[in-house]
Amino acid sequence: MNCWQTVHPNQYLPQTLRWSSNKTMPFHCDGIFAPACWYRYLENADIISGKDWDKLSDHNPVPASFNIDY
Repeated sequence: MNCWQTVHPNQYLPQTLRWSSNKTMPFHCDGIFAPACWYRYLENADIISGKDWDKLSDHNPVPASFNIDY
């Protein structure tokens, strides 16, 4: 499963790559994929962006968090 799409169903994929000359053009190429059986443990998936991050990379990270209580 694509973690971001699972947490944000029916939403357009946001920008994760800003390498083109048009820095505002949405281009989504990064993601976290997990086995579908982990669905019940998925808590969140977001895309980190902002001026501080823009200085570090032309990719926006896509962290996902899981809660596995035994």
